[in-house]
Amino acid sequence: LGGAIEDMPEYAVTIGISEILNAKKIRLGVFRPWHRAVVRRAACGPVTAEFPVTLTQHHTDAAILVNDVAAEKAI
Repeated sequence: LGGAIEDMPEYAVTIGISEILNAKKIRLGVFRPWHRAVVRRAACGPVTAEFPVTLTQHHTDAAILVNDVAAEKAI
């Protein structure tokens, strides 16, 4: 939120990695330039609980949705 604490939802629901990995489908949307590192680690990094998104590499129906901004090569 760019530091805008007043825009933070008052209540939120969170789920753990176990619930995510037990889902039938996982779709990870990455649309910002700073998401590039997450995409690289999620798709190609070593599978480790230290970076939980890498655990989706073993899921049978996981996909990463990337737009042209996030896919652009960093200079």
